[in-house]
Amino acid sequence: MKKIVVVFAVFLFVSCEINVELEFDQETFNTQRQLWQASNVKDYQYQLSACGFASYDGIIIVENGKYKENIPSYADYPDGYYEGSNYIIKSYSTIDEIYKTIEDTFKRTNNKKQPVNDIYLSGISVKYDKANHIPIEIHYEYHYPVFNAVVMDGTFDYYISNFEKNGQ
Repeated sequence: MKKIVVVFAVFLFVSCEINVELEFDQETFNTQRQLWQASNVKDYQYQLSACGFASYDGIIIVENGKYKENIPSYADYPDGYYEGSNYIIKSYSTIDEIYKTIEDTFKRTNNKKQPVNDIYLSGISVKYDKANHIPIEIHYEYHYPVFNAVVMDGTFDYYISNFEKNGQ
C-alpha cells in the first residue's frame, strides 16, 4: 500500500503544471520600439553576436528597411556553422525583425502552462541603446528544475553593437 501512495504522489508532482508569467518589461519595450519606428532609419548596419549552440558573429547590412546581406566575421565556417546560424540571421536581420522576434517569443510563452519539472522560458531581459532606441543586449532566461540533470544548450544571448546609419 505504501508503494502505491508513493507512486501516486510522485505521479502528481511530475504531472503538475504552473502558469508562467514571464519577467519582461513590456512597457519599456513598447516605448523603445515606438521611438525606433519614429526615427524612420532605413539604411544602417550593425554587428550581431549570438552566443550558444547556434552562434553567429558578423555585420548585418540593411537597405531601405530590408535585410540586404550579412558579412560573417569568421573567415572559415566550422562544420555546420552557417546552417545553424540561418535562424539567427533571419530572426535578427533588421532592428524591426529583432523587435518582432522578442515580441513573438513573449506572446508565445507568457502566461502559458508549463510542467513544474521541465525547463521553460521564465524571462526576457533587454538593454537598449539610449540614442538609437535599439536593443543592444537580449537575454532569454530559463527555469531549470533543481533535480533535472539534463544540460540544456541553445542560443540565449544576443548582442547588437557598432550600429551605424548609412547615407544619412
